Amino acid sequence: YIFNKGQIRHIHGIYEDVYDQNIWICTGDFNEESMIVKSDYYFKEINVVGRNSQNFRTCKIFFTKKSVYWCMDSQYEKSYALEYNRKNKKIIKHFSFPGPVIYSKYFQDGYYIVSTSQEIGPSVLDNKVHVLISKDFKKWDELTQFEHDGYEKKFFKFGLVCFSEGKQYT
Repeated sequence: YIFNKGQIRHIHGIYEDVYDQNIWICTGDFNEESMIVKSDYYFKEINVVGRNSQNFRTCKIFFTKKSVYWCMDSQYEKSYALEYNRKNKKIIKHFSFPGPVIYSKYFQDGYYIVSTSQEIGPSVLDNKVHVLISKDFKKWDELTQFEHDGYEKKFFKFGLVCFSEGKQYT
């Protein structure tokens, strides 16, 4: 599958949904480039779940039998944990994060963990990277935070906390 020229900036991630045997693709970065697309394995049937909004700017998608979850990766607008209800196709905003969420992970014992990035923009509420945990993707508790070193972000980039890939337990 090829996106039309100028349609997206880049792909943030491609994820397999084992519950409905589809692939979900997330793109970014500006409103017109941000979208979440759902496709069959052969890219014959492609459905846009959402687009043209920072609500659909994400780097990771999580699947359950009833819902699909993601966190916004936006330094332009307040970033939320979002839930897509498979049955009624409605999107619900849950928790509001103190900054964009780039890295997130699901643990085998049912916990989600995310970190905010220390970027430049109105949705970045302080000079810290926050690490939060949740059991249900709705209520989040902060585990720790790290203050940005203060070096020029233009040259030394943003403050980030990453998580390893693969199956793990908390």
